[in-house]
Amino acid sequence: MGSDLTNANFKKASLKEVNLERKNLQGANLMGADLEGANLIKANLSGAKTYG
Repeated sequence: MGSDLTNANFKKASLKEVNLERKNLQGANLMGADLEGANLIKANLSGAKTYG
């Protein structure tokens, strides 16, 4: 099972090429995060903040 990163704060973080497959990112703050090349297959992004 994937890691639980619920409500994590990744605002303006560099997550280039990071493997986030099957991670629980529910409610996480991803505003301004660099996700270029990140693996988000089957990641739970429900309620995640991706813009603002």
